[in-house]
Amino acid sequence: MSRTTRLIGTLLVAGALATSCSGGSTATSGAAQHGGTPSAPAAGAGSATAAPAASAGASAASAGAPVAAPGPGQDRRVLTADVVVAVDDVAGAAQQVRAVAATAGGSVSEESVDLTGAPGAARGRLVLRVPPTPLDDTIARVAAAGTEVSRTRSAQDVEATLVDVASRIATQSASVDRVRALLGSATSLTDVVALEGALTSRTADLESLKAQQAVVQGRVEQATLTVELQRTVVVAAAGPDRTGFLGGVRGGWRALASAVRAGLTVLGAVLPFLLVAAVLGAPVGWLLRRRGRVAPED
Repeated sequence: MSRTTRLIGTLLVAGALATSCSGGSTATSGAAQHGGTPSAPAAGAGSATAAPAASAGASAASAGAPVAAPGPGQDRRVLTADVVVAVDDVAGAAQQVRAVAATAGGSVSEESVDLTGAPGAARGRLVLRVPPTPLDDTIARVAAAGTEVSRTRSAQDVEATLVDVASRIATQSASVDRVRALLGSATSLTDVVALEGALTSRTADLESLKAQQAVVQGRVEQATLTVELQRTVVVAAAGPDRTGFLGGVRGGWRALASAVRAGLTVLGAVLPFLLVAAVLGAPVGWLLRRRGRVAPED
């Protein structure tokens, strides 16, 4: 009798286990119908997983793979430098700076040369994008166009920025792939419209992140060198020493010469008036003298 009881208990446990497994499968199917993707049978799980992965890889390749962040051994700094050079010929020096940029494998992104100002006020400004590795050599070749007046240099570490943007690109790419997979399996018009809107928004965000990464990566790969060209100011030579005995003699002689010139200038200015006064005063003086002689006789 106990053996029969044990057999019945075993059958009841097996039935309960079968019921629970059936309920779990039903719950999984319901979840897939309400928002998830339908699950494939266990035997085809490997192929079902490989197919979306291949589709994701193809879509990522078609959208343009993101630029990978620099490795641990690579430089992740943005280099900028400014140099001021005094030159005799601003136009000629600007041409020489352009040649230096081309030789270094770079380019001129901005240029302004002003030759219309006052004499000695000509100036130029050129912004170069050059490889960062020989930056010091490039600055030295630019300074050779004249006389270097000043130089500044700075470096900004953008490693955290590159890593963050690369991570966000990977996450956004996976999100775009998921929306594309859902769009491919959508059957109703409402779902298609909603998924297309989500795909457009996420694709735009992904392209924006890639553009940010390209800008930062470009600043890392090309240093910015700003060159200011100024016209050389000619300083007058110092005059002779004006101290001591000889200096006093030279100073006194110059003072005497200045005084004589001043006196002659005054005499030259007064002489016309004296001549006019003499011409007009001579008859008056003659009449006065004659009346003085006539008065005593009376």
